[in-house]
Amino acid sequence: MKSYRTIVIIKIMFIWYLLIVSAGFLTTSTVAYYSDQKQANGSLTIGTWESEESEHQKED
Repeated sequence: MKSYRTIVIIKIMFIWYLLIVSAGFLTTSTVAYYSDQKQANGSLTIGTWESEESEHQKED
């Protein structure tokens, strides 16, 4: 009878341990992140600046 009681106590402690560990995993934050990026090839001209050469070409 004593060993049956010990086995039941061990099972209850194991279930309690599993509940605590499961709760810990379910309530902690994750370090995963979502990233949606696409690579584009090419160039984009934002603005144009005139150099001294282009000013001299306009005058001629």
